[in-house]
Formats: sequence, C-alpha cells, structure tokens
Amino acid sequence: MLTTLSGKEVPFIALGTYPLQGERMASNVYEAIKIGYRLIDTSDDYRNEDGVGLGCERAICDGIVKREDLFLLTKVSDDGAYSDEYLLGTYFCKQSQFMKRHTVYEVVREKVENSLYELRTDYLDALCVHHAYEGFYEQIWEAMIRLHKEGLVRYIGVSNCGVRHMEVLSHYEFRPQFNESYFSPICTKNEVVRYCHQQGVQLLTYSPLIDIRGNRLTDVLFAELAAKYKVSVAQLVLAWNIGVGSIPLPKSQSVKRLRENFDALKVTLSSEDIAKLSLLNNNRQYSAESKTCPGL
Repeated sequence: MLTTLSGKEVPFIALGTYPLQGERMASNVYEAIKIGYRLIDTSDDYRNEDGVGLGCERAICDGIVKREDLFLLTKVSDDGAYSDEYLLGTYFCKQSQFMKRHTVYEVVREKVENSLYELRTDYLDALCVHHAYEGFYEQIWEAMIRLHKEGLVRYIGVSNCGVRHMEVLSHYEFRPQFNESYFSPICTKNEVVRYCHQQGVQLLTYSPLIDIRGNRLTDVLFAELAAKYKVSVAQLVLAWNIGVGSIPLPKSQSVKRLRENFDALKVTLSSEDIAKLSLLNNNRQYSAESKTCPGL
C-alpha cells in the first residue's frame, strides 16, 4: 500500500491529469483535492506539471491539505509525447546527439530537478520510468535508485511494463514498488497482475475508463451489475480495478464526474462479480503503449 509522507494510506482512487494543462489543470487538481483525491499522477512529457504544482500549492495555502498528505507521482520519459516519431525522442534514443553528450544519470537527475521545480516541491512521492526504453532501461533504473537514496524520491517504479521488463530489474537491491499500466475487464493482464501481487508491487491503472469512451464495454453484464450495485458503469469499472488490487487513475474536467469517480470507493463488489467481469477478458490492448515494449 502506498502511503503519504505523513504515513496516511493513499485512497484507492487517484487523479489522472493528461492532457489538461495550465490554469485548467490547476483548477482541476484543486477541486480534486477538495473532494479527497490525494494521489495525483503526471509526467514530464504531459507538459502539465506546472499546473499540477499550482493546484497543489493553492490547496496547501488554503489549508485544505498539507504537502505531506499529498502523493505526487511523475515519470521520466523520452520527451517525445508530441512527436510524430515517438521513438525519436530527445532523450533515451540511440540516435539522439544529446544522449551522446550526457550520461543517463545526468539526464534523469535534470529531469527530476525540473519536475520538482514545476511541482513546487522539494521531494517526489513517486517516480517511474515511463517506458522500458531499449538500451537505456537499466541505466535509468540505476539513476532512479541513486535519487531514491539521496532522498529526492520516496517510491520508484515502472510504467507500461510486462513481467519480462520487471524481471530485468529483479537483481537490483531496489525493485519496482509499483507498476502503472492499462487494465480493464476486457484486458485483465492476468500474468502481470499475478506477478505484481506475488512480488508486492502496487498496481495502478491509467485511463481506466477509456473502454467506456470507446464503447467497447457492450456486454450486458456491465449494465446488469451497475443496476445491482446502483452505480454507473464507470463506477463499476473503477470498483473492479480496486477489487483486483489496482489504484485507478480516472480523469475528468467535470467536478461532478470527479466526485462520482471518487465515490467508487464506496462500492465493494463481491468476489464472484469481480470474477464474472474478469471472464470478459479478450486480451485486447486498446490503449497506446510504447513501441519500445514489444509484447505488451
């Protein structure tokens, strides 16, 4: 279980932030904190860490929370989120002239220091490598371990990683403490879930409601169980994520939806109904994940 610096357990509903930016991002974060969100997920390539930091700062200044009660998670990426050629990012790319002039540790540390500045904080609750960047993955992990030992980062983990990517790091003194990926009743990733549970790795689900927006949850079971528990299908899916041991990271620009998503914490699905939903799995990967992680 992830905890804040004050020792409080992080609620099993967190805030996703992509692609909001600027003042809209700051307002969204502020309202989410008022509702009860404490884990806020961002990344250096979302271009919204400044908005996240501003929203947190406002909530702290208004006495809604203290910094040590928040849990800020960001990622180290290749900075290629807005590039047509994702593999040709400025960082962690074999063709990059920048990487030929700098060590991986120098790049990771500079990125983290910039994230600290943008987020208006002197430490990160969690840092993860955004993808298993080929040729740089272990060096990035080693840099993250150093930053953890230096006290700049409390938890370190991975994102978009399968079992084989996590096993690459199994010989290190510090192994991934969490894995942020896409999970769904129609893409349960049983092998990843089983491995993480066995190794004590906390799961987090990004874009947990993407299959609703894509109209892919068409089985009548979703409507039937939503009616049974008197919740929306979105709340049902979030409750399923919680039921399988993952912290979902839904996002919304609507305060009403933010509140409804957070209220999924009040929904407890029976083990039988969790299993029924999981049987709808067809192993379809609808969300985009890194080309540098073949097999996901």
